[in-house]
Amino acid sequence: MQYLVFVLALGFPTYRQPHKLQHGKVPSSEQLSWMDKEIGGYIAFGIGMPGAPWIPDGDGCYDMKEPPPAEDFKLSIGMHGWFQALININAGYSILPVSSPCGHLLWDTNITIPGWGVYNYTSLQSSLGVSDVVSAYIATSKVAGISTGMHFSISQNYWLGWNKTVIKNGKTTPKVTAAEYIELAESLLTEILNYTAWSEVWFEEDWFVGFRHADIKKISSQLSTLVPQAVLLRGPGKVQLLRSTGNDKGAAPRPNYLNAPSSQYVGSGVFQGGVVAPDEGYVPISSDLDKWWAPNQTLKSFLQLANEHDATVGGGANLLIAVTPDYSGNIPESYLRYREFGQWRVTCYGKPFAESQDDGSTITFNIPIVPGWPPLCDRIWLREDISNGLCITSYTVEVQVALKWVEVPWLVLCSSETPCSGKKTFGFESVTASTFNGTVVGHKKIIRFGNSESTSLGLNITAVRVNSTYSGCSAPTYTSIALFPQMNCADPYDDIEYSK
Repeated sequence: MQYLVFVLALGFPTYRQPHKLQHGKVPSSEQLSWMDKEIGGYIAFGIGMPGAPWIPDGDGCYDMKEPPPAEDFKLSIGMHGWFQALININAGYSILPVSSPCGHLLWDTNITIPGWGVYNYTSLQSSLGVSDVVSAYIATSKVAGISTGMHFSISQNYWLGWNKTVIKNGKTTPKVTAAEYIELAESLLTEILNYTAWSEVWFEEDWFVGFRHADIKKISSQLSTLVPQAVLLRGPGKVQLLRSTGNDKGAAPRPNYLNAPSSQYVGSGVFQGGVVAPDEGYVPISSDLDKWWAPNQTLKSFLQLANEHDATVGGGANLLIAVTPDYSGNIPESYLRYREFGQWRVTCYGKPFAESQDDGSTITFNIPIVPGWPPLCDRIWLREDISNGLCITSYTVEVQVALKWVEVPWLVLCSSETPCSGKKTFGFESVTASTFNGTVVGHKKIIRFGNSESTSLGLNITAVRVNSTYSGCSAPTYTSIALFPQMNCADPYDDIEYSK
């Protein structure tokens, strides 16, 4: 199977210096590699898809009806279509929900339940009759060259009656105690961790509620022993951690520090102390924020996805986009938004008009005079060498337009921390000023010009000046500056407003 690839050749950042310090103090090499991928895909497929025309035996989900499968229904999981969608959005990694809150598993387990027998609430035993989905997912990912991650539901398993400490056994399901459930969960996690060299493991918010300290310590040991290379969303321990942005718009907090009190923390984090836990922001593909596919679903507009990209990746977080197979297990042919988004990202950010890197508190980048000078640009990005942690604590950006340092309309991101006028907490607001004022640069900061979030504004930029304040740096911090032509970043369906 061949894949149509849209290449975004970011590669290893040349502004980054060799990684010298140990895990826990600064980002690990695995965390840095994960941040460099920037885009991932969450494959929203499982036996418990709401409204699906099949339901496994048993009463694993409280809100699921139990109609028989439609006679003309056929499941033919189009896994190559999943990975084509991932490639289309430039995803460097993917997440598959290998177990669900309902209790369904997407792999063939050998784990037994006391007084019941083999755990038989899986894709194989369901009315779908589909065997080991996880193994097929891993094999296909290797062909596509995309890292594999998994979402393991440990805080909820309705089939076994577990919902964050509450055991409520059903009439036709296994009867287990809280202690037996925790032991089963640990056994299932060990089994699935041994499947492959997972790159990321997802846990839910407050997954550890009801677990003893010894249980959490055991799970932490499982992870560090079996998948030491994996980064852990909301994971236990003190290394290889990630945290969530905590919203369905992906938007990174402002400011966005690398460190946080814990991997469960949602918000800006802390400049120093705590644990190193970069942000991951999840966004649905549907405008009604459904995680799963549904009939007659309305997709987000191209502009919504582009803005969410700039609010997430442009705020130093990774963007995780929902990839939603339909009930048949295939990506609908009408779902062209994945390809449109990927093509836009490659065209916009794949090749800057000019790029420079330097160190110091003041960097002035004079745009080289080459064909097309001065470029009509509508955005800049800054990147900091974070191999040894964050150094920049505040910065300002000025731009020279047609050889003059002038005021320009900056697009400022609205957030819960810094709402814009009208108390809007997502989107962009135009603020005219001579400088753009920021706090943390971190992995990446995208700065745009415009009169509104839907109207791009191109400026003939001839120079960029960045003034930075540092704290706690034992070595120079290298800052990369890049400018991007407005025409390359334009929404192909919207008009463009040019500078006079």
